[in-house]
Amino acid sequence: MYGGLPAGALCTFSPTSVTLNGVSSQTVTLTVSTAPNMALGAQSITVTGTPSVVSGTSHTANVSVTVIPTTESFTIAPNGGTSTYSVVAGGTAPISFTVASKNRFHQLKQQHHRTAAQLHLHRAPV
Repeated sequence: MYGGLPAGALCTFSPTSVTLNGVSSQTVTLTVSTAPNMALGAQSITVTGTPSVVSGTSHTANVSVTVIPTTESFTIAPNGGTSTYSVVAGGTAPISFTVASKNRFHQLKQQHHRTAAQLHLHRAPV
């Protein structure tokens, strides 16, 4: 169980439970996933271990997670080597773009870095 997770973040535990034999310890990994548009800053998270027996005592551990700005970047360009397209009034014109990682962020440190590239249409000034 956890508390204090920043708004926009999700977490998972792996494994979700452990069985202790009285001798060896077990490792549980808490993975925190953040949304691309969430607020930056530090947040304390409390993780609680609850025993399966009613008379057992729960124990907690506190960690701090800091959401930092991304250094990831991307490029966007129309396919086909042109930026001028024609469309008949009342018709449609498919225009495809290539959106690519600029600094190979998805391969850094063998982690699964991702960024969201939200595309918006704006009319260019004439």
